[in-house]
Amino acid sequence: MKWFSLGMHGKKFLIIDIASDSVGVGVVAVFPNAKPTLLFTLRAPIALAPRLEPKHFFSATLHALTALCARLFQTHRTDLAGTVCAHIFLHAPWVVSKTRSVRVDFPEITKLTPDTIASVIQETEKGITENFNNAHREVAESVRVVEKKIIEFRVNGYTVASAVGKEARTLELTLLESFAPENAITRFGNALDSLSHSPREWHGAAAACAGALSASAHGQGDVLTVCAGSEATEACIERNNLLQEVISIPFGIRTAARAAWNDDAFSSTSSAESFLRAASFTSLTEQRRATVEHARAIAGERFRRALAAALLPKIKAGFAPARATLLADEHTLPFFDAVFRLPFFDAGETALNMAFSVFGAGAFANSIQFARAATPDTYLSGESAFVALYENEKKM
Repeated sequence: MKWFSLGMHGKKFLIIDIASDSVGVGVVAVFPNAKPTLLFTLRAPIALAPRLEPKHFFSATLHALTALCARLFQTHRTDLAGTVCAHIFLHAPWVVSKTRSVRVDFPEITKLTPDTIASVIQETEKGITENFNNAHREVAESVRVVEKKIIEFRVNGYTVASAVGKEARTLELTLLESFAPENAITRFGNALDSLSHSPREWHGAAAACAGALSASAHGQGDVLTVCAGSEATEACIERNNLLQEVISIPFGIRTAARAAWNDDAFSSTSSAESFLRAASFTSLTEQRRATVEHARAIAGERFRRALAAALLPKIKAGFAPARATLLADEHTLPFFDAVFRLPFFDAGETALNMAFSVFGAGAFANSIQFARAATPDTYLSGESAFVALYENEKKM
């Protein structure tokens, strides 16, 4: 690119974000000892349907991804040249991310090898594929493990960076795995063939953004990161600086829009979505403004209760986040700012002692920098910060 020099040690990575209301793309330049630079961003919307039907949603998502790829090939072919890897990030409902902890006690001191660790991992995976298939049988006959990362090793009770070569009586590990429908991975991958044939890595978007946010915050204790989507919301539970769980909640701003339309507050689901996202209602008549504000308040209450119902069991089990952050795309920030100005209650009307900070792309302002062609994009920003951490850990 004429306007940006990578120098001798920089590398470019293609970022693809497959969300539930749009698909996005960016290219990030990563350097060993400097902030990564997001060079450009681009998004294509997924058509909103009055009802969420799995087959239609799959078709609409694939159509948006194909259209985005065609647009990129026409307008950003030069920018895409030289990317060494494509990192593809999936949001719910396309992905389920699970963390599992396992402990093995050896009858005698054992030198740990890659094969020993692989056999331990296989034990942790029993039944996962079958459970995912049952939950996604409407859209997938089979699933693929798209991401597998060991996020903690403990040998003989001590945390170590790598267990290979260590002599152990006990081995504990925490494993993060992300599962996606096989047919979606295949067809999404086919659509991306028009952009790049460089190596690909798939990730759960929520876990990646939560990890990037925690890396920049340098905090201790329990942490909650909520990634708000349009069809689903994901809550990332971190304890002792480790991701413990990603909870998927089938509620987002499009879910709220359909409910508001069913309540006869709006003439269509698209109208409902536009008003829920709106920053202000000053152009409306007083009567119409009152109707819209009432509908948005109801939508916010539904969102709070859905989130509280998912979090309450964790809180009762001792989860007490010192930091609670909600990430949302830039276009939905007005809605979520309004949602979290009010007290946060569980289904039993008990106030939860939790104050949320609501952020868009600004959440990652200290982690990445932007070129002129990169517009603020919350999830592409978080994913770019994650890729920089991930690639630098591989000692690029």
